[in-house]
Amino acid sequence: MPRPRPGLWRLGDGLLVAATLLALTLAGIEVAADLRIGAAQHAVSRRIPHFPDAASRMAFTDASGRASAACRDFLGERPLVVLVLGQSNVANSALGEYRPRHRIGNYFEGSCFTAKNPLLGPSGERASVVLDFADSAIEEGLFDSALVVSLAVQGASVFSWSRHGDLRPLLEKTLREMASQGIAVNLVLYHQGEADCLIGLEGERYALALDNILGDLRRLGVRAPAIVSRVSRHKALDCADPDPAACSRICPDIRAAQAAVVDVAHGVFAGPDTDMAVPERFDGYHMTDAGRQRFAALLLETVQGLPAREGFPAGRIAQ
Repeated sequence: MPRPRPGLWRLGDGLLVAATLLALTLAGIEVAADLRIGAAQHAVSRRIPHFPDAASRMAFTDASGRASAACRDFLGERPLVVLVLGQSNVANSALGEYRPRHRIGNYFEGSCFTAKNPLLGPSGERASVVLDFADSAIEEGLFDSALVVSLAVQGASVFSWSRHGDLRPLLEKTLREMASQGIAVNLVLYHQGEADCLIGLEGERYALALDNILGDLRRLGVRAPAIVSRVSRHKALDCADPDPAACSRICPDIRAAQAAVVDVAHGVFAGPDTDMAVPERFDGYHMTDAGRQRFAALLLETVQGLPAREGFPAGRIAQ
């Protein structure tokens, strides 16, 4: 007849069973979440991409004439390392000829270059608000240097960046490359919503995808504060009025989803409301020179107001 096991052994067995049940429960929750985002992705796949001009969605990749350097050369003691996700209004779509006052880095496909417009990586061939913002952040003393990692693509849906989306492999590849070089993101800018508003994407589905993006960024090792703007304004495609301000539309459900995702305790903060605060658009969508400057000033104000938290500003690179 077997002797009774000591109490500690029985306690250990109980803890092991509990841990196993917890792991299985969490795995089941994750599988269910993955199925849910996959089903939603499939349901909207026939509605995206939103623009037939494939060339306009291509990243700007012409590095000719750009000065390259080791990435560490663009990072000082208090660097800004900003990851930019979204669509054209944080890509190279704005008017203007902004030239930064400070030497800023542009991370692109594992290498670093001195940043200038248009930035390497995002789509479009005009100017990027991110360059104005990064330059001003250094000028104001928030950081002593900056490295911009912009992946924004014209016409991108929130589902482009979420799990199973067409742009998710680009995001994951970029983060792996940066991690292999010891570069840590310390700010995320997410500005997207116009394209999904245009196709009438439901607010519930938008919220599902946006929650997935932010949650997966944490799973991918990004602990940085994330700034999420309220943005959905576009010009109706059937509008015949040549006035850029005519036939302008916004989507309250998408804006509500963007506002609802803000969670200061988990490092998600409200970004500029560009629907309302940046009216200067030259074609009903994209920002004029004045609009780009206004947006950059609002981004700077947002970052200046972020609460102090561990790791921000604290981008680091392996020596």
